[in-house]
Amino acid sequence: MPLDQLSVVISRAANEGVPVASIARILQRPFDEISDNLRASLACGQITQMPKADWPPGGKWTDRLPTIPRSLNADDIEFHVKHAFRLTKLEAGFMMVLLTHDCADKERLHSVIEQQRMSRQMRPDKQETTDPKMVDVMICKLRKKLKTADETLIIQTSWGKGYFFEPDIKQRIFGLIGVHDGPSDRGEPKAQ
Repeated sequence: MPLDQLSVVISRAANEGVPVASIARILQRPFDEISDNLRASLACGQITQMPKADWPPGGKWTDRLPTIPRSLNADDIEFHVKHAFRLTKLEAGFMMVLLTHDCADKERLHSVIEQQRMSRQMRPDKQETTDPKMVDVMICKLRKKLKTADETLIIQTSWGKGYFFEPDIKQRIFGLIGVHDGPSDRGEPKAQ
């Protein structure tokens, strides 16, 4: 399995609430490798929280619920956000970080740019770096597109900390794209 595909599988399993040790056993990979991959996924906003180390001893299968509802799967939200607001892949990545974190610092947002750049880079020997001011440029573009869609969708700035959405704005965005905190319309179970 290619590394990119492996990272997607690991992130999806983590979003479903599967512990790190279980993912390592299923994929037959070292615990540390899975842990490092999950930390990178957390840093770039692909997962919202680190999963537990392992299931509790003697735990029942019915107690193993997803950590987030299926309707809040990161891939689903990114897809809907991208199409609802006509965003580029990079802008959608920024939106995901803003929607999944209380306050997204510039380092975290810059990691989204770097991840996008690395995924499209054709020649590994060609070293290019991105300007740190690119985060400000992308936030400006994102603010403009959100303002066009709805004037109340405002990205706030926390000086010295980063950027964020107010909780009610996040809920409004989820409502606009048809994703809610409750069970999804497809009849999937709600996490408790």
